[in-house]
This record gives sequence, structure tokens and C-alpha cells, in this order.
Amino acid sequence: MSLPKFFLDEMSGKAARDRKPKKHEKSTAKTLGGKVQPASGAKAGFKGDVREVGTLFNEFLVECKRTEKQSIRIEARWLNKITTEAGSDQEPAIAIQFDPMVLRSLKRPGEAEAEADWIAMPRSVFRRLLSIVSLEEEKWVSEI
Repeated sequence: MSLPKFFLDEMSGKAARDRKPKKHEKSTAKTLGGKVQPASGAKAGFKGDVREVGTLFNEFLVECKRTEKQSIRIEARWLNKITTEAGSDQEPAIAIQFDPMVLRSLKRPGEAEAEADWIAMPRSVFRRLLSIVSLEEEKWVSEI
């Protein structure tokens, strides 16, 4: 008789390793006002990790990646994957999370401590967001 999968996962440490990425997805969705995709985007029709993140002008599909190390290698296939899954009606983005303890341990005296959570997006999307903000600022200043 073999042991149940959940028990084997708990014994091997896989269950604990899976908790932190799931927690990252949930916190990203909550912070950005989106929703976590079922099965971390593994189901057909539910791609990416976090959906429904956006504004009146843009909606993002977010892929979440995290590390407990000092660095993370961004893979070109991740960029192609999230860009393809976002399609023409959403903007692709990657949420990157570093373990805060790692950042704290690397901080030198007099240096600011970096935030643990970052968002990466295509430069063209970032430029469009800057243009929108700039137009809104001009409108706001002209109303004063």
C-alpha cells in the first residue's frame, strides 16, 4: 500500500515549497485588485497567475515568480508565454518577489532597503502608462 500523495508531498517538503508561490499569487492579486487564476493558470482558458488587474485603459495578465535567493534569472520563455496568454486584449506583466530577509541581509549601512515585490512589463506598455499619467496630470493642473 502506497502513501497518499499529500502525505508524500508533506514528507518531501514539496507542500511547503508550494505554499510560498501560492501565497505570492494571492498577495499579488489582493494588492493589485485582481483575481488568482484557478490552478495557477494550468487550466485551459485560465492562463497566467493573476487576472483582472487594471485600469480603465489597460488590463494586465500577471505571471508570478519568487525566489529566496539573491537573484532570479528572467527567462525569455516566460516573457513569450505571458505575452501569448495576454493576447491582444490584455497587457503582459511579471510579478517578482524576493524574500525580504535576503534583501535585509544584503543591505549595507546607509543604503535603502529595496521593496521585496516588483512588477516587470514591456517598455511599450510602461511608456503608454506614463503618457496616460502625464495627460491626467496636465488635466488636473489646468483645473487648479
